[in-house]
Amino acid sequence: MSIIVEPKSFTIDPEGHPRFLPLDSSIHLKLSGTSFRIPAQQSRFVFYEAKADKLPAWFVIYSTFAQPATNGLNVNVQLPHTVYLLQKDRFSRQDLRVEEAVHDRVNRTIEFTIVNSSDKLGRVNEWELKAPGTQQRGGGFPLLPLSRRIVRTNWDSTRPAESLSIRFENFVLTQPLILAVK
Repeated sequence: MSIIVEPKSFTIDPEGHPRFLPLDSSIHLKLSGTSFRIPAQQSRFVFYEAKADKLPAWFVIYSTFAQPATNGLNVNVQLPHTVYLLQKDRFSRQDLRVEEAVHDRVNRTIEFTIVNSSDKLGRVNEWELKAPGTQQRGGGFPLLPLSRRIVRTNWDSTRPAESLSIRFENFVLTQPLILAVK
């Protein structure tokens, strides 16, 4: 199997979709290999060393596995390894706010926007919406510096959500939820 290792920078739009770019010149990356072949039933490790001119910094290392054609079918699999080089200071409650929350009764969804107004990179570990007798949880995602993230979820309850809790590594941001109804 042939392997190609390629680093890339990326941004994340408010909807959570990544956009990949050439590796930023302020990120200095040393890879132990970028192209090689792995014989059947063997393995290979690729080591790396990363530094950045300014923290935080982030990038992804894509490994593309190419299987030789069998019966005319070429198979390529890309596996990402995401790297975050973090600043020393962690998020605090003051760095974050919920900017907007909308309950769409017709489509039975709730959408809220989390805003990171700091130059820190951090991660939402989990979020939870609650109403009497109902709760909805969602998984984590990174919050890049000076960014916003829109979270959309199904909401099948006839009652509107009343509170939102967002769990970070060192605190939970909990607040009553005032929903605009659509």
